[in-house]
Amino acid sequence: MVCELRAEWQELDARIEALNGEFIELARSIAAAQRLTSIPGVGVLNATALIAAVGGASGFAKARTPVAWLGLVPRQHNTGGKPRLLSISKRGNRDGSVCLNTWLGCVAASLHSR
Repeated sequence: MVCELRAEWQELDARIEALNGEFIELARSIAAAQRLTSIPGVGVLNATALIAAVGGASGFAKARTPVAWLGLVPRQHNTGGKPRLLSISKRGNRDGSVCLNTWLGCVAASLHSR
């Protein structure tokens, strides 16, 4: 039974390596992925996942819009012309926000270790 589990594990490792190779080839062929991977801490998987989640940024009017779409900015409540910022909403695209949060955590850890 242990030998069967080990063989299955090795088979899964081989499939993961093959998929990683496909992601690397895909990232090399997309200009946006090349620009994203040039940012320290952003790898091929985060770049391709972010491109898949967001698509083209041309659909967003302002820089705040895609961040709000991901659910990473505070909600606003305007009354009497005074905007009030509330807590960060957790309503956005979960996959994209997880990618960005992971990247920000890696960047913060690398900056802290310097």
